[in-house]
Amino acid sequence: MNGYLTVALGGNPNIGKSTLFNLLTGQNQHVGNWPGKTVEKVEGCFRANGKTIKLVDLPGVYSLNDGTLEEAVARDFLFREKPDVVLAMADATNLERNLYLVLQLMELTPRLVLAVNMMDVAQKQGLTIDISKLSAALGVPTVSISAATGQGIDRLLETVIRVGEGALTPAPRVDYGKEIETCLQKLDGLLETAAIGWPPRWTAVKLLENNPAVTAALKKAGHLEILKEAAACRELIGPGGERKIIAALYGFTHRVVKEAVACRNQEGKTFTEKLDDIVLHRLAAFPMMIALLGIIFAVTLFGAAPLSDGLAAFFTWLAGKTKVTFVSSGASWWVTGAVVDGLIIGTGTVISVMLPTMAIFFVIFALLEDAGLVPRLAFITDRPLKAVGSQGKHCVSCLLALGCSIPAVFSTRIMTGSHRLLAMLTSPLLPCNGRLGVMLAITGAFFGMRAPFVMVALIALAAAVMMVATFLLHRIFLRGDNPGFVLELPPYRLPRLYPVMIRTLRVNVWPVLTRAALVAAPMTAAIWLLSNLPAGSAPSVTARLADLLEPVGLFLGLDGKTLVAALYALPAKEVVLGALAITNGLSQGLEGSAALESYLLARWSGLQAFTFLVFFMLYLPCAYTTVVIYKESKSLKWTALALFLPLALALAVTWAVHRLGLLLIK
Repeated sequence: MNGYLTVALGGNPNIGKSTLFNLLTGQNQHVGNWPGKTVEKVEGCFRANGKTIKLVDLPGVYSLNDGTLEEAVARDFLFREKPDVVLAMADATNLERNLYLVLQLMELTPRLVLAVNMMDVAQKQGLTIDISKLSAALGVPTVSISAATGQGIDRLLETVIRVGEGALTPAPRVDYGKEIETCLQKLDGLLETAAIGWPPRWTAVKLLENNPAVTAALKKAGHLEILKEAAACRELIGPGGERKIIAALYGFTHRVVKEAVACRNQEGKTFTEKLDDIVLHRLAAFPMMIALLGIIFAVTLFGAAPLSDGLAAFFTWLAGKTKVTFVSSGASWWVTGAVVDGLIIGTGTVISVMLPTMAIFFVIFALLEDAGLVPRLAFITDRPLKAVGSQGKHCVSCLLALGCSIPAVFSTRIMTGSHRLLAMLTSPLLPCNGRLGVMLAITGAFFGMRAPFVMVALIALAAAVMMVATFLLHRIFLRGDNPGFVLELPPYRLPRLYPVMIRTLRVNVWPVLTRAALVAAPMTAAIWLLSNLPAGSAPSVTARLADLLEPVGLFLGLDGKTLVAALYALPAKEVVLGALAITNGLSQGLEGSAALESYLLARWSGLQAFTFLVFFMLYLPCAYTTVVIYKESKSLKWTALALFLPLALALAVTWAVHRLGLLLIK
């Protein structure tokens, strides 16, 4: 064995897997996607006891039953890459449920080490776990740790290296009961000589479950005798073989935990139970959730303002210096304008608005998730979302959409089936930080002290439209059976600020920002060219577009210039104010105009401002969100629907709001 080991880190969500990964790898991490998949891949290297260890963090899953993309990715990695060691993690406070996945990992590979995390928390809850009994019952080396404090990590690494070097040989034992075990032994013997490339016992289990992919692969390879024996075994076991195997696994975990875990009787409820009585209260849950969201928005928007102003000042300075350089070098006016007023100012606007807001919002969101609050928000919203055909996890995507639609679409990976498509297509209807910044500016200018109430009304309207869109999609396009909603409610714990912040900035904020800027850069330069180069008899393409869209604008209570500005904001919604300045002849570049506010106040009524905000809030996702929807759905049909649906809803709702407004002011 050389000085290099590949270790796969597997386990359920919310059990401290990321904490252990960050503790071991530090800053030596690489983030990407699994080959051919959109699921995030995180790996890192570190040195321990003279070995270089590459640690691959598998997606957090509850099983390897192929129910989600994450489950398929985790299983396929173990098959294809055959890591030297699988480091399985389990939560000491939820050991019986966590062991279900551990048993499945044991069937895939014997080279497994079990790390029982949160032992300190378990002790506070009155649980005593006999690690030696647990290890003997499972047949795998087992180490108790606390990833948050670093307790037991040295011993864990020593055990992992010994297994990787072959100095310690695990002997995993999973007992399905006499009836199933008899069938497994028969199939195991046949599969040993078949050379199918899969672990024989795991394959035997899948045959008893009548797994279609495994059955088809064996049929294609010509192993008809094995398939015949599997059919006979399934007949012997009786109907519902998969359910019986799941029940057998849980029965085995129950027996193991009963033998290895002792529980002291505690008087009263735990801290988590007491807090859940408040957070999940039937009447108080929604008001508290709304209040929490209000606090998040306030901290995000007010905290981001000075940072955004500083970045905007930097890009204004950079644009000025670049313009002087271009002019002094004799560059043509259109090159100077496209680069300075289009590329630098336009992309700078995207960065200055998105970066501070995303950084603050996603760090807060990650801290809430680490504290255990985000799963409870999903739990609270499950009932109303279920009524329109979705589920509580949809709420997570909606919350992220209030920061940025791009990670909101990425977050739908935690869902499966039609639920995932529903969330992917409707979450972008919630206003992102780019739109929220514009909405705050316009509501403040037009409505003064009433602006906060107008903002609440707009966000409530967006949420209502999202619910209606979900219901319509479910009833018309996505009527099929939806998978069950399985959600773990982890115990509350103090979030770890530094590791959460660093990981969020590296994994969530920076990749999204760079990709959005790369899309916005060429498009903002193109907007400048379209607005400054003549088009036949018209002074510019922008002017001609405004004339063409004027009838549609008047129908909605707006005008053609406003619709062109909305069209030009598709690269990034943050540039709409600059685009309004261009289309109204107040500026040549996307930096906007100091006269824009007074210009709009003189020409728009309060109803027109509100009408514009409704249309702007709903009309279309930004360019890169559309790209991400296509990459995630891998379907032109669903991507087209992701464009048509919000546009149709925006036209209908904007028209209705304007007409209702006219009736109310008469």
